[in-house]
Amino acid sequence: HWEDIIHLFLKLRKTSEIPIVCNPNAFWNSEITPVIDGVIKNSPAYYAGLKTGDKIIQIDEEKVFSRESARHKLIRKIKEMRETTIIVERGYEKKRFFIKEGIDGRYPYKPAGYPIDKGVPFGILMVETMAPVVLKEIQKIIFKYKPHKIALFVSELMFPQFKHFLKYIDPNNLWGNVNIEFIVMKNFFWGGNIILGDLMTVEDFIQGLIQRYDKIARKPDLVIIPSSFLVDWGRDYTGKYYKEIERKTGLKIVLLKCSPILL
Repeated sequence: HWEDIIHLFLKLRKTSEIPIVCNPNAFWNSEITPVIDGVIKNSPAYYAGLKTGDKIIQIDEEKVFSRESARHKLIRKIKEMRETTIIVERGYEKKRFFIKEGIDGRYPYKPAGYPIDKGVPFGILMVETMAPVVLKEIQKIIFKYKPHKIALFVSELMFPQFKHFLKYIDPNNLWGNVNIEFIVMKNFFWGGNIILGDLMTVEDFIQGLIQRYDKIARKPDLVIIPSSFLVDWGRDYTGKYYKEIERKTGLKIVLLKCSPILL
């Protein structure tokens, strides 16, 4: 029923003054561009004239290309309580807005006596996407282990966002001439339509790797697995330690540090 839910959600978003989101965000939004997903009523952004659908291209003197970079820059600005200039694309036009924190007692943005919600800086809502720092983490792993061939697991949910990032960078400049093979995760344990990497298990990775490389002579030097499926002490939801993947497959396993989507 996911398609029906998303259809209803997108319909409600168009008719509501209150920003509505659906988690995980990647179910309905695979873009990484810094498009505003909502503006909180009676916020600095609301009074400045920013609107849902505006694409932020610059914050003060800093150009932005992703939602995460825009969100972090705005959060930094609001902590500094500074007036901020935001340039957006709205349709075929570029517009400049000046916003400044300092509004108090205006519901629903900041009722009197309540702290500022830094998750929606200046009242600008942008849903979270894959962070660019993930690409840097992969680079660190490559520099440390110096592999020739890598297998990188990516969830079906996050792979579209990952591909969007690759449009903006030159992989050779970031990772060198390493041969990277992307493997879209398949959930054997839960089955059905589970496409979240957070819900993978150790056995899922073992089965996936055996099926893919059991009869292939040239195996990867390194297998990179996002760490978000681990619950505590390197163990998955079933209690199995991730090093079991290495023991069962004979492949070198390295974890890619990343936060879970489901918090």
